[in-house]
Amino acid sequence: MSPTPIVLLVRARRALARPAIRRGAVALLALATALTVASLVDEAGAARDRWGRSRTVAVAAHDLAPGEVVDGGDVTWRDLPEAVITEADLAEAPEGAVVRQAIMAGEPLVAARLGRHGLAGAAALVPPGQRAVAVPAGPTGTPPLAVGDRVDVLTVVPAGVDSGGGDPAFPLVEGATVVDVDDQEVTVAVPAPDAPRVAWALAGGSVVLALVGG
Repeated sequence: MSPTPIVLLVRARRALARPAIRRGAVALLALATALTVASLVDEAGAARDRWGRSRTVAVAAHDLAPGEVVDGGDVTWRDLPEAVITEADLAEAPEGAVVRQAIMAGEPLVAARLGRHGLAGAAALVPPGQRAVAVPAGPTGTPPLAVGDRVDVLTVVPAGVDSGGGDPAFPLVEGATVVDVDDQEVTVAVPAPDAPRVAWALAGGSVVLALVGG
């Protein structure tokens, strides 16, 4: 028959009453405590090193809107802990670059949110892998739009044309970026594979832009 828990407890107490065993148990406890403390000290030291080291990066001196060209007055410098810096954060002023996405004051500047050097106007706002297409305002007009807004590019079956029982309007591209606006047309950036479909729909005069909120 196996010993009951009470019997085992009594035996353990008797064993601990022996000086040699008691000293051994105390030594093991002290060793475990020392190892735990050493581990915590190492982790604290590593964290201190990460937050203690800093690097100077370019940050926005004020809010920058899509389409703005960065100059010296738009950039300031800040020493930030390496723990919060990414490899994409710029270490030099990107003067002459066009802002592709809105950047808030104090936010580190990253190349992905800026147009490529050498490009200007709408071309600088078109992300890699996308194409810009111009959508005429048309008889239905467009929502009030600004550069940087997001829109869904919809194709609409003209009135009087049988849609075959399907939806008379459906999206060609969702969340396209507005890269230029004038009185006659709105230019939007769409993924390159979608550009031919949008062009085909534009040729039929059946494209409408819907502003994406929030």
